[in-house]
Amino acid sequence: MNKLITQIILICTILISKNVLAGGSLSIHQDTTHAAKEGILEPECWNSPDVIESARKVSPKNIEGKTFDAYGCAYSSEELAALKVYDLPIDELQKYADIVVHAYPDAVGRQLPNKYEDLPIQQMNTTAIADIAYISIHATNPDIKKHAAECFAFI
Repeated sequence: MNKLITQIILICTILISKNVLAGGSLSIHQDTTHAAKEGILEPECWNSPDVIESARKVSPKNIEGKTFDAYGCAYSSEELAALKVYDLPIDELQKYADIVVHAYPDAVGRQLPNKYEDLPIQQMNTTAIADIAYISIHATNPDIKKHAAECFAFI
């Protein structure tokens, strides 16, 4: 049951961060041509669970060396729920980011809302906030990194 909850959280995080819900499908449609021109590493497919398996090939462990589970998380839902996310420094919080963000920080960062004020803060869970923290530290594109830092500061 806990794994199911973790999977739902991961999928919701992905959907919320990309503002996508395609007719009840867990499909995320992305213009990969633009990302390729920018040299941004991106999965071939954003569909879950394919995106998790693609990310596992790029980043099988988090920054602490913890292996991601089948749902793309390195920590249990209980551990995540127990965190006082707003009290953690950014470099501590980043380790709770999911597998997709570890593998593709620039690709996910490109999909943050253009205006940080449009972030659905009330709907964001620990992993979503950790994802933004991770992107703000590890994105290679300076514009994406800066925007993610602005989003994180807004949160």
